[in-house]
Amino acid sequence: MASIINATTTSGVAITGDTSGSLALQTNNGNTAVTIDTSQNVGIGTSSPSAKLSVSGGVAIQGSGFPGSGAGIEMIYRSETGLSSIQSYNRSNPAWKDLEINSLTTRFSTSGAEAMRITSTGTVGIGTTTPGTGNGGAFTVVTSSSNAAQFIVNTNSFPLVCSQNGSSSGLVYFNYNSSNVGSITTNGSSTLYNTTSDYRLKDNIAAMTGALATVAKLKPVTYTWKANGSSSQGFIAHELQQVVPDCVTGEKDAVDEEGKPVYQGIDTSFLVATLTAAIQELNAKVDAQALEIKALKGAK
Repeated sequence: MASIINATTTSGVAITGDTSGSLALQTNNGNTAVTIDTSQNVGIGTSSPSAKLSVSGGVAIQGSGFPGSGAGIEMIYRSETGLSSIQSYNRSNPAWKDLEINSLTTRFSTSGAEAMRITSTGTVGIGTTTPGTGNGGAFTVVTSSSNAAQFIVNTNSFPLVCSQNGSSSGLVYFNYNSSNVGSITTNGSSTLYNTTSDYRLKDNIAAMTGALATVAKLKPVTYTWKANGSSSQGFIAHELQQVVPDCVTGEKDAVDEEGKPVYQGIDTSFLVATLTAAIQELNAKVDAQALEIKALKGAK
């Protein structure tokens, strides 16, 4: 070190300079506390700073009230865990970390309860501390609310884009109690909307009968939508439900806890089996009538 530029023994601080042009703040026991080199890098706890601010052992920023109830932000290396971390927390309860980032996990919390995390493998979890487990996936959302939507996207363009770049055909899989019940797949040219229908999942399989009579009860209608006045055709949900319940979800005139309508929905793909059986029954009648007509003509 060069000669002391200024020393104040009463405060226990000495400012020194060396031949390289660096400045150092020392305590009265000769230990260097702060170093400023010629590149204007500042070191705290280190005499060889490698950045504009280099801090040995980490940085802690405490709010008013420290060490009591004040909030704090800490950037530190913890020898007990071997992890470098950034965390924001309440000093009155350091376990309540609003944000914690280290080489293993990034955690976001509110009121001491973890709300979201990103793991070292890139999986994201909201409402769960174990994203990517169970059914797998890079993004996992879990909530205990039975009425709240799990995932909402508001946009003026496509709210969801599913892209398959590999050899697999799967785009979307639907699970219930960890069992697959449907999927959306592609063969590269078209898209298929699949409902699980494997014979191994079914009992009491029998040929459908009376389909023509069922079709006769259907009430197809035309209508216009109240939302935009556009014309369409189809069925009224509760009327179809009376004939083919499998096609309809919900109940007529249902409302939620706030009295708002819970509308019924229709999946007309479940009519295919009934319509197919009805065509077969009608074809059988036509064939039988053709034979009768032929027989009558032959008798003349």
